[in-house]
Amino acid sequence: MMRQMKPMTVDQQGTRLHAWEGQRNGPAILFLHLQGASSSIWNDMLPYFSEDFRTICLDLRGHGQSEQAATGYDIGTQCEDIQAVLDHAGVEKAHLAASRLERIRQSGLAQAEPGRRAPDQSG
Repeated sequence: MMRQMKPMTVDQQGTRLHAWEGQRNGPAILFLHLQGASSSIWNDMLPYFSEDFRTICLDLRGHGQSEQAATGYDIGTQCEDIQAVLDHAGVEKAHLAASRLERIRQSGLAQAEPGRRAPDQSG
């Protein structure tokens, strides 16, 4: 599925972050992977979202094709990385798809940029 997505590279405080962006078919969804994994964990799920959403998959710093940095693995810096990718993509608000552990990052991002998260439509 990543082959159908456009690669995106963002320089964030001297660290190269790698992400992929699908067609701009609706509201943005940013997919965040588990610690120790990469954005490729979402490959099987992306077809279910790509027709109705603008999908963005990020390799967090030190994972997948993103650069390994000496520092910046704390929640605050990782939230800044996420914000930089959204800024680069021109996304003002995004739904966040993540594993349970990544909910900590979602919470940190929501606190840092409260207007950036799209409203929850789960019910």
